[in-house]
Amino acid sequence: MVCGMMSCQALSELHFVRPKRTMNASYYVSEILTKTYKDALNRKRKTGTILEKRMIADPLKATLMQDGAPPHRANITQDWCKNQLPNFWAKEKWPGNSPDLNPIDNLWSILNQRLDDLSQSNNLENLKKSLKWPGPTLIHLVSRI
Repeated sequence: MVCGMMSCQALSELHFVRPKRTMNASYYVSEILTKTYKDALNRKRKTGTILEKRMIADPLKATLMQDGAPPHRANITQDWCKNQLPNFWAKEKWPGNSPDLNPIDNLWSILNQRLDDLSQSNNLENLKKSLKWPGPTLIHLVSRI
């Protein structure tokens, strides 16, 4: 499993979940939200590549939009978000499942297509080397948000 985030300005690094590791709410909070999300949100650079520059000018105005995956809906996740994110949208406010309402779904579609095109990656390190955010396509998509 791969996790990542996007804003109107930049993208996070991809987070690769180790094989046979279950993505439960505890893992999601401790590894994805506390580390990957916070690291991406705290970047300060105004310039650089889409993976280097800041995600948003004012992190306090960021809104984390999640889908309906069980780790996202779990009480510990919802509680963490309420306590850590000033603009948190509780699961009751999330829009329906639609790429138009959740733009990162378009990016996941592109990455899934790339995975289908890759020869079988027999381990996590080969997958990490092969699977990257598709640069020019992403810059175009992110700029349209």
